[in-house]
Amino acid sequence: MIKIIRCFLLFLICFNFNVTYSQTVQNNSILFSDTIYECTIVTSVKKVYKDVEMFSLSDSTVKTVKDENVKTVTIEEISSIKFNARGFGKGALIGGGIGFVTGFLIGSDGGINLGSDGGSSEFSFGAGIGTGVIPAIPFGLIGGGLGALFASDQYFDLSNLDFKKKRSKILILMKEFS
Repeated sequence: MIKIIRCFLLFLICFNFNVTYSQTVQNNSILFSDTIYECTIVTSVKKVYKDVEMFSLSDSTVKTVKDENVKTVTIEEISSIKFNARGFGKGALIGGGIGFVTGFLIGSDGGINLGSDGGSSEFSFGAGIGTGVIPAIPFGLIGGGLGALFASDQYFDLSNLDFKKKRSKILILMKEFS
């Protein structure tokens, strides 16, 4: 069991590294797994790039993509970036975790027995796992719904930053939202 968990974690780490650090364009088609979450970029000349994904930060530009249309935006022109709200995944993870732990504790302790014998006092790991999955699904859906409901857009004002700080802030945002 430990070997399976280690292999799975190694796969996740390698996959995440591949997605985050490979930024290539092949035959004018963008690898969408290399881009980050959708955002809205407002420039100092009041040009708005709505619901675009940023990728490929260079010395003076950042590329954006929307519906396979690639545009280059100079870093000097960017005045603000707003990332769209994303809360379903985090809420579903928290809700599913709470549901799984609750079900695991109930199931591993012999379950709830409404009969007169009071249930079993033996610890059963398999029963705990099986019982933990059952409430994890609805708790996860409820948590995801609440997470999406209470999520808010994240706004970053870059208009008062000089070029160097603006570029480093964009690089941090690209890593954070990838």
